[in-house]
Amino acid sequence: MAQGSGLDASRLTTADKIVLGGAGIFFVWSLVPTWYRCCSVLGFEVDVARVNGFRGVTAIAALLALVAAVEVVLRKMANVRYSLPARPGLIHVGVAVLGLLFTVIGPVSKPAGSSVSWGLFIGLLLALVWAYGAYMMYSEPEAPPTEPPVGPGAGSAG
Repeated sequence: MAQGSGLDASRLTTADKIVLGGAGIFFVWSLVPTWYRCCSVLGFEVDVARVNGFRGVTAIAALLALVAAVEVVLRKMANVRYSLPARPGLIHVGVAVLGLLFTVIGPVSKPAGSSVSWGLFIGLLLALVWAYGAYMMYSEPEAPPTEPPVGPGAGSAG
C-alpha cells in the first residue's frame, strides 16, 4: 500500500512554528494596504489612499519572509533533503535579521507624499516574532540525520 508524501506538521518544532507563523503572516501582512497613509490636502492628512508594505525595502523583507517560510515547509513538513552551506538555524537568523533591518528602514524609505501608518508597526512586531523564532531555531541542538526505514528481510541472507 503506497503512502502519500503530503505535508506533516508533526515534524515541526516550536521554533519552526514561530518562524513559519511569523514569516508567513509577515508576508501576507505586507500585502495589506495599512503600512502608509497618503495624501495631504492643504496641510491636512486625508485618508484617500493607503499603501501596502510590498514596495521598496519592505518588499525585500517580505520576500525574505516568504523564502524563510517556504524553507521550513520544504525541510520539515515535506521532508525534502538538500545541503545548505551552514546550519539552517544560522541561515534563518541571518535572513530574519535582514528582514527586521529592512522593516526598520521602512519609515525612512516610505513612498513620496505618504506618512507612516499603524500597519508598519504591526509589520515590525511580526518581524520581531520571526527573528525570535529564528534565534530559537539557531539555539536548538542539531538533529542527527534520519535513516530511511529498513524493510522486512533487508540485510538477512534468508
